[in-house]
Amino acid sequence: MLLLSHISLALFWISFIYCVFKALGEHRNQIVHFAHTNYQDIDATKVSVVVEQWSAWHYLHELIVTTWPPIFDS
Repeated sequence: MLLLSHISLALFWISFIYCVFKALGEHRNQIVHFAHTNYQDIDATKVSVVVEQWSAWHYLHELIVTTWPPIFDS
C-alpha cells in the first residue's frame, strides 16, 4: 500500500511538472506566432510570464540536480 502511495505521488508530480513546461511552451508559441490575446493588461501579462518562467526553472533545476546528475556528470 505504501508503494502504491509513493507511485501515485510520483505520477502526480510528473504530470504537474509536465503541465508547467507545457504552459510555458504554449505561452512561448503564442508570443512567437503573434497569437497572444492577453495584451490588454501588460503588467499582469509580465507577472504571469515571470511566474511561469520561475516555476519552469525551479522544476528544471530540480530535475538536473536530483534526477539527471549521472547524465550531466560525464
